[in-house]
Parts: sequence; C-alpha cells; structure tokens
Amino acid sequence: MTSYARVLKGNPYHDAKGLFATKDHGGALPDVSTWRQIAPSLGSNPGGVFEDPQGRRHFIKFPQHNSEQANAEKLSDSIYRALGIPAKDSRLVTAEGHLGLASPMLVGSHEIGAAGVNASPDVKAGYVADAYQASWDVFGAVYDNILASGGRHYRVDNGGTMFFRAQGEQKAFPADRVDELESLIAPGRQGRKAFAGLTQADVAAQAAHLVTTLTNDKLVQLIAEAGLTGDRAKAYQTALQGRRDVLAKHFRVQKCECEDPKRKKKKKFKRIQGLYQEVPMDTDAIQASLDKANS
Repeated sequence: MTSYARVLKGNPYHDAKGLFATKDHGGALPDVSTWRQIAPSLGSNPGGVFEDPQGRRHFIKFPQHNSEQANAEKLSDSIYRALGIPAKDSRLVTAEGHLGLASPMLVGSHEIGAAGVNASPDVKAGYVADAYQASWDVFGAVYDNILASGGRHYRVDNGGTMFFRAQGEQKAFPADRVDELESLIAPGRQGRKAFAGLTQADVAAQAAHLVTTLTNDKLVQLIAEAGLTGDRAKAYQTALQGRRDVLAKHFRVQKCECEDPKRKKKKKFKRIQGLYQEVPMDTDAIQASLDKANS
C-alpha cells in the first residue's frame, strides 16, 4: 500500500501530518437556505426540487439519520464519473446547519423503467463499479434510480452505497472482499436481467479500467473532495483501496497499486467462471454473505 510519505508528495488533499483535508482548507459550502422549493422529495430523505437565485433547478436531499450519508453519496457520484459512468454532478451544500447534497436537474430526464434498464449499455457498463461500491439500490425499488437524458442513462440516487443503506442505516463495507460481484446478479435480483449479456471479457475489462483509474492518489482526492476527514476518511480509504486490490487480484490486473504480496500471506481469490446460465451461482453462499452483511 502506498505510504503516507508518497501520497503527501505533491498531493494537496492531505495536511502536513498526513491527515485528510479539503483542497480549499475549510472553504464554506454553498448555503441553500433561501432557495425556493418548488417540488417535494419523492425519496427516502427530506429535500426536493429547489430553484437557485439564477433560476436554475436542483434536486437537493438532506440525510435524516446521519449527515455522513451526503458525503458518501458525493464520493460515490464522483467515483462513477471518474470511471466514465453517467452519474449526477453533485455538490455538498448546507441549509440552516444541515448538510445536504445538491445536483442540477437533468434536462428532459425521464425514467427508463425495467425494460430500459435491462437494455442499457450505460447500466451494463457499471456492473463492476456497482459491486465495488456495494451499490445495493442502484436501480431503485421500482426502477426509478436510472434516468435518461441527452441519450445517456444516469445513476441518480447513489445514497445506498459503501457504508450506507438507501434510507440511511449503516451497513458493512468490508475491505477484503467484494461479495456484490455475485449478490447483484443472484436469482431474483434486479441485476440478474440488467447485467445479462455481459461476458467474462466485458467484466474483466471493467475491472481493469477501475483498478487502473482509481489509484491511491485519485481515491485520496475524491475522498477529500467529498468532505470526509479524519478517521472517517481513513475508513473510506482503507475500504476502497482494499476492495480495488481484491478486484485487481481476482481479475489479475497488472500495474496496480496493490499491496506487496511478499509482505503479507497470500490469499486465494476465486475467479468468477461465468455469469448467469453459464455456471449456476451458489445462492446459499450469496444469501449467507448478505445475511452477514445485514447483521
């Protein structure tokens, strides 16, 4: 794993002691307290559609259980966008002391529904990224989390990623495994059809792109830009680097910033031999993993 000394060199997202710090070192977040609300929230958290002083419309939500969920969703949006996967362009805001997440409304957007999700190249392109971030709610309960705009299909509600469930409860986000590679495509799951048609080569290519794009320095940058600091920033860094390294070893990606195998006992990682009907998944093992994560 990259040392703090190496990360610190030329990286503006750590302070002199190796602790996370925002690039602007305490710059105030936009205050949206005076923005005009023109539509209520339809999701799990308070918020809705707001109009800024220039007449531009934004969707804003405020986590009801833990404000860190806004930071986590900002980080998730940024990870998708760094990988070239369409996701909303979000930013952290405040309103009367509450932390929120705002994103410009997508022009002419509309839900694409189950049929659209299952046929979307943009959706399929994010399979490994969804698994990497433990994005359990990527499609939404009624396929309402994928919106079409300008010919692309956007992941617009990423609040159920990493350490959080969609409604704000916390969940396990282990650094040493990526169970979602199987659970997202388990029988009965929405991803079973949404990701159908992906080949092993497709999945391996997605993994290679993720591993080589999300370098240690890039992750540090994205974590800091999401407003995470201190021990919580370190927790995200540990989990995201660890899960990236699992993917690197699983798919045998070369030129990654993985831990030196000579420094730690080598672990065995099972390769996925096929998707869907090619090789049946072990549903009992998948359910056991989910139950463990949910406990």
